[in-house]
Amino acid sequence: MVIVPAAQDGGNLVHVRLAGVPIGPGAAGAPGSPVDVVALVASAGGLAALSQVHLALPDDFNAALVVVQHLGGPASRLAEILDRHSPLPVHWIADHDRLEPGHVYVCPPQQLLEIRPDAECSVRPMEPGHRLRPIDFFLASLARSYGRRAMVVVLTGMGGDSAAGSEAVSQASGTVLVQSPKSAAHPPMPTAVIGIGAADIVLPLSELGPMIADVVAGGASYRDFLLLVAAQTEGALAGARRRR
Repeated sequence: MVIVPAAQDGGNLVHVRLAGVPIGPGAAGAPGSPVDVVALVASAGGLAALSQVHLALPDDFNAALVVVQHLGGPASRLAEILDRHSPLPVHWIADHDRLEPGHVYVCPPQQLLEIRPDAECSVRPMEPGHRLRPIDFFLASLARSYGRRAMVVVLTGMGGDSAAGSEAVSQASGTVLVQSPKSAAHPPMPTAVIGIGAADIVLPLSELGPMIADVVAGGASYRDFLLLVAAQTEGALAGARRRR
């Protein structure tokens, strides 16, 4: 995988990596969405970031959207708050639910979420004193079940939960979008994903929602990103060959 700088916007590094989405002849006209499930993951400062992303989504969004945030007590109102900002119906996810396009599913507090290949969800309580990272656990299951048809969007947060899971999605040829650390209220979580080289696209928060919508719709913006990377990568390889 090759990371190529694409732009610099007010201190927010914007870059793209050659991702697993097919490019070349015929790719631009592929029918339907290239993505079945979009995972939005966050920790500290996540409510504002999640709300802003939802505001940019269209009401004909053709993928399931799953939200996993580190939440404290069982009285969280995250689903209810997101429902005010999203054009899509928002639900707390329950054990044995099946993901459907055009719906938002929010993982309840202190639960472990696993997604299976048939779109069924397994939700179970986290054991006291457990050492599992809930976002990594969820993303690993997403990578196994959906591979290249999965997308993860890493938003603001503390700690490194999401880095290993994002790497699993990347290795399965899925797509990894990351909020630029400069635009994050708490940059450690995005920084961790970027630091291990798992990010395909890094953008300011204000641009993530439109980019997600473009990717799911197979829109021109994402294809332009991929074609830019392909062209610059080929140029770099050609230059290296000439220097031999």
